[in-house]
Amino acid sequence: MPRALLIGASYGDLDVGSSVDTAHAWLSGHVLADAQIERLVGPQATRDGILAGLRRLGDEDHGDAPVVVYYAGHGLLYRSPMGAVEHGAHVAYPLLVPGDIDDTTGETLHAVFASELSRELRRIARRARNLTVILDCCHASGMVRLDDEVEDDSAVEQERALHREASARIAGKRKLGVRGVGDERLSDRVVVVVASSAGGRAYLDPVTRRMAFTEALLASLATRSSWDAVVATTRARVQEVWPIQQPAVFGPRFRRPFTLDEQLPEHELYRVERVGDDIVLMAGALRQIHLGDRFELIPGAGVGESPASASIAAQPRLIEPDRTLLWASAGVEVLPCHARRIHRGCGPVVEVACAERSLRGALSDLVAAAGLRVADVAGEVAARIEVRDGHVNVHDCLGALVLLAPSEPLSADELVRCLRRLDVWRGVSRWLFGTRGEPALGRCYDLRWGALTSSGIDTAAGIVRVLPGASLAVSLVNLDRGAPELYAHAFRIGADREIRAWSAGTGARFFAAHQRIDVADLQAGSVHAHRIDAPPSLPPGAYCEWTLVCVANEAFELDIAATPPMARTSPRAGEHTSWPAARGQQRARRFDVAVFPYILDLAALPR
Repeated sequence: MPRALLIGASYGDLDVGSSVDTAHAWLSGHVLADAQIERLVGPQATRDGILAGLRRLGDEDHGDAPVVVYYAGHGLLYRSPMGAVEHGAHVAYPLLVPGDIDDTTGETLHAVFASELSRELRRIARRARNLTVILDCCHASGMVRLDDEVEDDSAVEQERALHREASARIAGKRKLGVRGVGDERLSDRVVVVVASSAGGRAYLDPVTRRMAFTEALLASLATRSSWDAVVATTRARVQEVWPIQQPAVFGPRFRRPFTLDEQLPEHELYRVERVGDDIVLMAGALRQIHLGDRFELIPGAGVGESPASASIAAQPRLIEPDRTLLWASAGVEVLPCHARRIHRGCGPVVEVACAERSLRGALSDLVAAAGLRVADVAGEVAARIEVRDGHVNVHDCLGALVLLAPSEPLSADELVRCLRRLDVWRGVSRWLFGTRGEPALGRCYDLRWGALTSSGIDTAAGIVRVLPGASLAVSLVNLDRGAPELYAHAFRIGADREIRAWSAGTGARFFAAHQRIDVADLQAGSVHAHRIDAPPSLPPGAYCEWTLVCVANEAFELDIAATPPMARTSPRAGEHTSWPAARGQQRARRFDVAVFPYILDLAALPR
């Protein structure tokens, strides 16, 4: 049976056949046998053909064998008032454009909604542990929502209603779903590789007229390192031609491509740019950059190749949460370029309070596995571990409890993931609670936040207290007369210090609120509601969490966990940050950051 489905949905003059051919040749030469690859191109890449091909993959048990779903073609957004919280608002629904979309009638839409694609991918993922999804299309980050409940009656009925509504306009957008509903988070084990952000576009190579992302991705796969490194290389190659295109990877991004082998890369790559007179590594404490790290600068696009003998040594001289100023051993003439981390310096420390020698040794090994060290010398503390009453208590750098786990048996993977989160949280907290001021940005919007009630958003003064299952909402209204557009990204910083995008699923980790807000929307606004869940590893109690909302006057990509924002500090709601010039452009790009604290109350949960 086929274990790869390659879809080339050609519409208009878009050349996708050559991209499918290239992907087919690469997969058959490296991952699968030719007979295991199914192609849907030309007249086969219809709505019915695409869904049937996905169902065939979902009908078989694949075990640990690699399974690949590849799509090259158009992606569109359909804006509809359906599913919007307030009257006059709208929701963006992504869809794939099959080759037969022109056959749409007043009753039948020949397109594939993101909810339909996600439903079929969920079926495949339940029977394939090693699934990789690659989407080379516009708005790709919003197409895959593995953790949404897209199969309940209300979601299916809304999907049918959208089909009826959109058939007249031949377009589509996605349902504002509830993240994390279901028995398991399939997004934790499915690799999703996308050519563009949820609100962005995928472009053709201006010379070959082929899909630029596919060409760059297949060339980068020659490194055979991790998906994270492959996509970093791919992004660099694409952005040499199209700086605004934003390829990304979600899920277990440190897997080796098309395998279950998951490990941190031995050499990590980071983009380096010139900001004013400084050489700046576009990552900082949020990406676990430490003093003592050593890098080599690699000019040109061949970042996946072996280090050149003429590479320049560099090391941090000032580390900020989101970026690092570098000292270089020689002059750097070609920027932007990339830096490869060749040595990890000493990071922050972890305090371990445990009297039992063997258990303390095991905990120390886990601290080292997380890239940290036990506090045998003075240093900045990222976490504190205490063992008492048969449980391991983990506290963050602020002293708050973030994990409670039994000491027998010791949950090694869970503890390592927690410590890595806390190292990132150390950088985030420094960013959120810093004291540096920034020049204010003239506000052209109204941003409201609070608990969602039947009558709208409760913006009562004081700290909001919520129970699991309650909803919080953000409303963004443009106060200007149609220009500029506004773009918003919202994040939840949980009680376990996990940083998650408030989004509709894995494919939309960049919170897909790319909303054009025009005059018609000024009074009604645009409301995004988000359901609160409870970390499973915390006892009853009251825990502080935060909602972080970033608003810009132009499109920008923001994923704190993977690509930290190019911002300075915003200690309180209403303060503003500036975005320094990027990619050599000598102009300021500005956005506002608002931080909203609230209390998650677990005391009433049945245990």
